Amino acid sequence: MFAWVFILAAVLVGGVLGWKPALARYYVYKLETGADAAADQKLRKLGPAAIPVLVGAIGSGRKPEAEPELSSILRTFGDPGEKALLAAYHGEDRDMVRRARLAWALRDFKTENAHRAYLHAALDERLALHRALATLSDRPIVAALWALAARQEDDGRWSAPRWGAQGATDVEVTALALLAFLSFGDTPESGTYSHEVGRAVDFLMRAQKADGLLGSGSMREHALAGTALAGACEAGGRANAPLAAAQRAIMYTGSRQRSYSGWADVAGQAPDAFTTALCVMQLKTARISGLRVDGLYFEGAVRYLETLTITDEGSLNRLLIRPSSGKQPNVRSLACGIVVRRLLGFSQDDPQLARLAAEIANRTGEFMADPWAGYMAKVAAFGCGGDFWQTWCAAERDALPAAQNCFGVDYGLWPPDSEESRRLGLAGNTALRALELDLRYKGYIPLFKRR
Repeated sequence: MFAWVFILAAVLVGGVLGWKPALARYYVYKLETGADAAADQKLRKLGPAAIPVLVGAIGSGRKPEAEPELSSILRTFGDPGEKALLAAYHGEDRDMVRRARLAWALRDFKTENAHRAYLHAALDERLALHRALATLSDRPIVAALWALAARQEDDGRWSAPRWGAQGATDVEVTALALLAFLSFGDTPESGTYSHEVGRAVDFLMRAQKADGLLGSGSMREHALAGTALAGACEAGGRANAPLAAAQRAIMYTGSRQRSYSGWADVAGQAPDAFTTALCVMQLKTARISGLRVDGLYFEGAVRYLETLTITDEGSLNRLLIRPSSGKQPNVRSLACGIVVRRLLGFSQDDPQLARLAAEIANRTGEFMADPWAGYMAKVAAFGCGGDFWQTWCAAERDALPAAQNCFGVDYGLWPPDSEESRRLGLAGNTALRALELDLRYKGYIPLFKRR
């Protein structure tokens, strides 16, 4: 009865005030109270007339839990919605709480003006946005993805040289950024950053050579990009554009494998554990996505890792894995040994995995110096679970967020602080660190599915 009275009143008042804004206020009320599951769609159908009502509701703080959805609806109106939100933000100079709410909504608009306004707000101590971000359990990841989205080029790539990479390519950095968004749950069809994900997928597909190679010839670069495309297939279903490109990438990966062995990063070099692990991750992600993958590829990888596995002569309980023939074991190579074995069906309770995990747990200090060591060890810990998982999470819980920029124009980014992170550059290092943390906060990794 109340609903009909409200609608009738809206219609009667419509001659003076306009019926669409009045109806928009009604639908906002329904959305905030959860009384109408279709209220969001009804607000979108009202068109630009709903924009002032949405901006007012976001700034009011009546229902903070509804603000993300209100902001999402506002973004569907594009430029008019952004301009209205910016005008409200710049026009509010008395109520700092309201201004902070409006600034918080701006963070999801990826335009230059919104980005500049939000960064200005982040530096304004009166708004205390950094303290609001700190209340989110996944604040470092949310901040990193927002920063990455703001730095994507118009053609869908992340420019490696523009963000200081000393060796990494656009394909490698774009693949890492795409994986970070996919891991957080965004897909080409849905999520806050679906537009960025779709553009990144398109860029990687355009970068693919006729023989299936993704990138400049490095197998590590190719495997990362192949994993990202296969992940986009998994996120978007079988009937999607990356399917054919991901399948061609698989065929190229198979052509570069040494016979019954592993993979080398550069053609003509000897195989190594890290490149082999990245290729196995690509192939396993592809198999999960329903793509055709020859089982012989996996058999060769296991055989190769066996040639790198050694028992420390000083302790029969220590099991080590070399990065490649003749090299000294490190956290990255040890983690690669666990990851490949778990991906290929070894049990969590396998004695070899337990011995490798114990060795990595004693070397937690290495993950800050080598971001790839941190990521591979995190995947290994996720695959093993138990005490190893808890130990590794505790080691990085404070260290990684503390190293992330929380203010200024580099808000949300992890500055390079080691040889490998400088090779990746600002965008690549940020994407890899976000991937590492995302396993802890979201627990999202499809690699250990059986298919």
